[in-house]
Formats: sequence, structure tokens, C-alpha cells
Amino acid sequence: MLEDALKAVIPCELNSFPKLTEEGDHYFFDRWDRDRDTGMPLLRYTYWSPDGTREYRKKILIPEVERLLESAIGAGEMGREDFKKHCPRTDANGPCAFAVIVSAFEHLGIARRAAWGVYTIANREKARTILEE
Repeated sequence: MLEDALKAVIPCELNSFPKLTEEGDHYFFDRWDRDRDTGMPLLRYTYWSPDGTREYRKKILIPEVERLLESAIGAGEMGREDFKKHCPRTDANGPCAFAVIVSAFEHLGIARRAAWGVYTIANREKARTILEE
């Protein structure tokens, strides 16, 4: 199960996530939680405004990320449009979640950057195993 694989590395091995652009600070793990409306498991993360005066709190719904990974395994890659399609509630909460997701996938060894905003599935078998566990 993807949630278990992510919890095994976040936050003990991975607790900050670089932005896809070279500007600005990283995103930071906040906590594991449940969505109050749906009960779905989620990852909460934070980041600061460019002037450093405001902290933003965002969430990533894990079942949406599972759908994104399932699709990417079949297609061999994923990009922002795939993220928008398979993670609509997460995207609505903050499109920067894509950077957090791909950072986690890279850390797990299942994705790697192919081009700006496009990530290939580096290890389909491992990705399938993570989803099925």
C-alpha cells in the first residue's frame, strides 16, 4: 500500500521536498492526518510565502496519489496534467503538491525526472509492489 511505503520514509528519511523551480525554499512535512470530510488518509505539508511572513498549510490525499501512480505505471510517465486529472482535490488545495509527490516517488526509487514537469516510472515492478502491499 502506497500509504505505508510513504510513512516508512516520511518524515524519518525525507521531510523536505524541493520545489520544481530553483526559486524559493522547500516544502516541509507537517504531519500525517485524515481528511475531515472524507476520512481519507492525507499528508500535510507547509511552505512559506516568498517574503517569509506567512506559512501556508496544504494537504495531499493519498488515494488520489495512488490513482496517479496506477495511471503512470500504465503510461510509463506522469506530468502535471496527469496530476490534475487524477488528483483533483489535492490540486485544488495547492498545485505545488505535485512537487511533493514526485520528490517522494523519486526517493522511493520509482520515478525520475525526464524533462521539466515530466517524470518517468523508473521501476514499474517496484511501483506495482508498493501499490499492492
